[in-house]
Amino acid sequence: MPIQKVTKGNRVDLTKDTGLQKARIGLGWDITGVDEEDADLDLVMFLCDDKYHCLGDSYIIFYNNLIDPERAIIHSGDNKQGGNDAETASIEFRKISSKVEKIVIAVTIHEARKRRQNFGLVNNAYIRIIDLEKDKEILHYDLSEDFSIETSVVFGEIYRHNGFWKFKAVGQGYNQELAGLCDKYGVEYI
Repeated sequence: MPIQKVTKGNRVDLTKDTGLQKARIGLGWDITGVDEEDADLDLVMFLCDDKYHCLGDSYIIFYNNLIDPERAIIHSGDNKQGGNDAETASIEFRKISSKVEKIVIAVTIHEARKRRQNFGLVNNAYIRIIDLEKDKEILHYDLSEDFSIETSVVFGEIYRHNGFWKFKAVGQGYNQELAGLCDKYGVEYI
């Protein structure tokens, strides 16, 4: 199966016809205007119900909480460098809690206001999904929007649909750091 290149708003079946069981989500970007070590972008995933309410503090997957309670999603840890798959998480679909309907995948800039940084420094941002069992990229979404004032961006979401998992390319920027996104999804920043 060829790589599915998606654009903002596209929805793609992940598990219905492919039999996908285990995947890696890779996010990447390039930093311009500052030294890469001076910018710290972080992958964060909110495991939510159907109303986009995160199920609780242990269902925010990020650098301070790398694994959800069911061990379905495992974050690779903080990586302060950009480039190819700067941050990743593995996902095992069969282990995801039955209470989870949506997995929101975002990137935030650590201490963005303090550092006076925003996504205007970020180029070539993308999210991709790799089938771990076949070691093959199956989906790729390049974020082409200019997020010149935003400090966090929701890259995409994985959601349940009729018992299967789908991906939606979101590309929505927010002028909020991690604490603001936590508030948006109904949990406290830990």
